[in-house]
Amino acid sequence: MSFASYFPGEAHRPGQNDRPDENSPALLNLLEGQIKPVKSENWQENKVYLTGWTLFDAQYYWEAHHLWEAVWLGTLEKNPEKYLMEGLIQLTNTLLKIRLGRKKAALKLISLSESKINEAFIGSSMELMGVEKNEVLEGLACLKQEMVQNFDPKMNFSVPIKVKNAL
Repeated sequence: MSFASYFPGEAHRPGQNDRPDENSPALLNLLEGQIKPVKSENWQENKVYLTGWTLFDAQYYWEAHHLWEAVWLGTLEKNPEKYLMEGLIQLTNTLLKIRLGRKKAALKLISLSESKINEAFIGSSMELMGVEKNEVLEGLACLKQEMVQNFDPKMNFSVPIKVKNAL
């Protein structure tokens, strides 16, 4: 089932369009039974995490954030997976703030995202839950540089991160 079956035809922009129905049967079905600890060895089985990536790739940042927050809530405290999810959630928040024209908030959030992602990889391999450390950090650095040099909410800002080894 594609992400379009869970959410409306356009990405949600807080304050600019209607919020998706968080109680839709398709979304509740997706979340049911998926709120459980996600670890490096079982992330490929988590439909919520993977659907979050599909949404992120399609620039449905609010929706990806919504799903990843559910994954984050089900992740064990003080472990690399928890920090990675926090960093990804902050990244989606950054991209939403850009769309809303809130440069100062976006710059603060991207720094929080970088911090959590760096924390996720302390003592870990170069890849965690399908995310490559260098790829995500380089993407964040490029995004930050672009925001500082040429902030325009109408531009199509994105971070080209692809989850690796997804089933």
